[in-house]
Amino acid sequence: MPKITYRQLVSSHVADLLRQERQRQNVSMTRLAELSGLSQGMISLVEHEQRNPSLDTLLRICHAMKVELSAVLNQAERIAQKAAPK
Repeated sequence: MPKITYRQLVSSHVADLLRQERQRQNVSMTRLAELSGLSQGMISLVEHEQRNPSLDTLLRICHAMKVELSAVLNQAERIAQKAAPK
């Protein structure tokens, strides 16, 4: 079984947090795509961890949902630090 890196762990949590926030706001992937100027396919790829999004993509998604990217990253790091093997 391949060892997951800290970077991969943080990236995974970023994707989860973005998906959870979109669902919390009751926004469809299609609507988020419209608001962010991205394709619905790109939103899906990011949320399902099939694409490592660029900074621009992350900023567009966060701006469309009115959340701070720094808050998402900080929360993802906190979660990853708790989950990382000691």
